[in-house]
Amino acid sequence: MGVRACGHFCAFHRDITIPRHGHFSDDLVRFLSRAKPPEKPQGIVMIVKAGEVICVASGVFEQFDRAGPFVATQDFDLDLLVEKLMPPTTERGGISRLMRDMPSLLLEQGFITKMPCKRIYLGAWGEFEISEEIDDI
Repeated sequence: MGVRACGHFCAFHRDITIPRHGHFSDDLVRFLSRAKPPEKPQGIVMIVKAGEVICVASGVFEQFDRAGPFVATQDFDLDLLVEKLMPPTTERGGISRLMRDMPSLLLEQGFITKMPCKRIYLGAWGEFEISEEIDDI
């Protein structure tokens, strides 16, 4: 299977609350699996299609995090998922937690599966430090 897409998950200045015990309700899973874009014109619409290969990334500098590659097992609307999990009054710390935990949550709920992949780090700041990265998901 070829790589068709590598999506980056970014929450644009929105705070997110992680669901109790890290699980989505059955109603939310059914609702999100319909993959219909939100009706409002503002915001990001990130429809992930079954079979797409994706990577999930968030943060900058030392807070940068990336996970993947994964294969979507079903169509789902990632933006809609974030909207449902994130009340408007959530604080900034909640955003970071959900961004960090999103790949694990999607795996646990069966929206995505892991793909085997060797991750190679080349280095930084003009110097090579070639090594293999260990995937922690």
